[in-house]
Amino acid sequence: MFPWIAAAAAVVLPLSAALYAFHMQPTPTTAVVVSPSPSPSSSPSPSGVPTPTPSPSPNPSPVPTPPPSVEVVIAASTDYGFLSAYAPPGASCTAQVTLPNGDSARGVRNPQVAGQDAVVQWVYPQPPTDEGTGRNTVTCKLNGLSGTASSTFEVGS
Repeated sequence: MFPWIAAAAAVVLPLSAALYAFHMQPTPTTAVVVSPSPSPSSSPSPSGVPTPTPSPSPNPSPVPTPPPSVEVVIAASTDYGFLSAYAPPGASCTAQVTLPNGDSARGVRNPQVAGQDAVVQWVYPQPPTDEGTGRNTVTCKLNGLSGTASSTFEVGS
């Protein structure tokens, strides 16, 4: 046969076994501590592989609770010249009526007090104004709390 193959095997096999054994030895890991301030060194120095550390997850921010208020609902049957709303019985309510031309409607009697049926109403004159959309705003107060509701109404459509 070929004597050089046997000679090569006699050299290579023990050498590869030694390299394999060396490679399989556990390598100590070096922990890298990252400081928040910059390093005075301008070039990085070689180091081991950093060990990742899990960062804590942030705590969720609490959702603020809205302050207590008076519930006010404007009735769907509201029309130009008539405004109806619902509020807790005894609530003192004021209405602001803005006409399509931007003027405030005159003759809106304020305040009105919600009755035991929780209804509060205003009837006011219908002065000439532009055609378009007006806005009702009702604000009610009861026991130091307040609430506001708004709705729109159409004029001349």
